[in-house]
Amino acid sequence: RAELSDVCWVSVRADGQLVEEGLLQPGSVRTWTAREVLVVRAGRPAALKLTANGVPLEPLPGNEPLWLNFRRAP
Repeated sequence: RAELSDVCWVSVRADGQLVEEGLLQPGSVRTWTAREVLVVRAGRPAALKLTANGVPLEPLPGNEPLWLNFRRAP
């Protein structure tokens, strides 16, 4: 789950398939699901408040583009 505090471009792939790409607005909330691998490319990572499997993640640093890779635990 992602909550946006500012404008942020994202590209999201779930198990290799593009599921969302574009400019998200402040206040937007998105939920993405994958069976094995979720890859999020964020143009302004500090604008994202992320939660994975119900657990809030640490705030992301800066405003430089960043790749986030989430894999299912074995």
